[in-house]
Amino acid sequence: MKRTTIFNLLILLSFTTTIPTTLLKKLKGSVDHNADVTWTIVGAGPAGIAVVGLLLDLGVDGRTITWLDPEFNIGRLGKYYYHVPGNAKAIDYISFINQCHTFQEYSSPALESLRMHDPNEFCTLAVIISPLQDITHYLRGKVVARKNRITRLSFENEEWQVALNNDMQFSSHNVVLATGSHPQTLNYPCKEEVPLDLALDKQILAKLVERDETIALVGGSHSAVLILKYLYELDIQRIINFFKYPIIYYYDMGEGNPTNPNGLRGTVAKWAYTILEKQQPPNIMRIQNTPTSRSSWLPVCDKIIYAIGYERNEIPLLNSNSQQLDYDSSTGVISPRLFGIGIAFPQQATDETDSPRNLIGLLDFMTYAQHIIPEWMKKYPHKHLLRFENLFTIALL
Repeated sequence: MKRTTIFNLLILLSFTTTIPTTLLKKLKGSVDHNADVTWTIVGAGPAGIAVVGLLLDLGVDGRTITWLDPEFNIGRLGKYYYHVPGNAKAIDYISFINQCHTFQEYSSPALESLRMHDPNEFCTLAVIISPLQDITHYLRGKVVARKNRITRLSFENEEWQVALNNDMQFSSHNVVLATGSHPQTLNYPCKEEVPLDLALDKQILAKLVERDETIALVGGSHSAVLILKYLYELDIQRIINFFKYPIIYYYDMGEGNPTNPNGLRGTVAKWAYTILEKQQPPNIMRIQNTPTSRSSWLPVCDKIIYAIGYERNEIPLLNSNSQQLDYDSSTGVISPRLFGIGIAFPQQATDETDSPRNLIGLLDFMTYAQHIIPEWMKKYPHKHLLRFENLFTIALL
């Protein structure tokens, strides 16, 4: 059997069978190249953590992996959302950890606490953030981790040239962008905006709003309804919720309501169904988000919160708009040996109505990474790379 055939077979088997550790360590996961490093992973959120762990699972030498992040604090998740109720059960977080062999090499009180959690409980994100912080610390010792921000990425001489904010430069054979996203905003006229990142923490939100104020809340999905719940519990005088679509639920709430994979889950779903829709609190006004309704009601609002989703973090691309950066949503390929994953480059699927939806849960990232990383590790023929020379030049601000 040819060597390349054996190599591909080993990659396939690594996700379907148990391979002896000695055999896994022989699997280098790279092709012959002249770059300084084989893999550069940009971003240390959940998706970046999954990529680093799985590359190590496949036997890639940690010395050939460079991991970049300015903070190494689990991205936006760790920075802002520690106290936020999650919309996934603990079993999803446990599965995320258990599906990577390298993660099993490390133990900590936070990891053991997660494994002992009620698997069917919807819990706060702290339950997974603390274990991920411990795993990040462990992984940083197994690869070349640099606490820097990437400032430029260009394709030259069939390799990716990487520049950092400390003026360091190096070449990389493969680059993975796990660069994350940030909350979308609009420019509706209002006196003051409360950022979504802060509004999602109830304790912080309580310090940013007053009980006698009128708060405008734009949006109707999980984040919006969670903040609506917070404002209700804080006894805000009046809350005006501008929404486009009616509330949908992931589960049947007991009365044969329509269900949807993108619907509300957990404590947020229970509150929305039993309090918001059944009791219709008098201090909450839900109105269709139209120009007419905005012109009528925004003038009486003291503050506004946008909970309308997330958009990709800035990745300026010469002669292109980074928000429209094309990638294959089934493989993560942006261009040869440049890949994207995570909330900025999610896998897409269709629901039962054939409507597209992005898979952005932590377990979604791990499952997707297990599927596509072996494909990333395959060799691209040089004839397919030459046409990309000088075509892709990325400057990250």
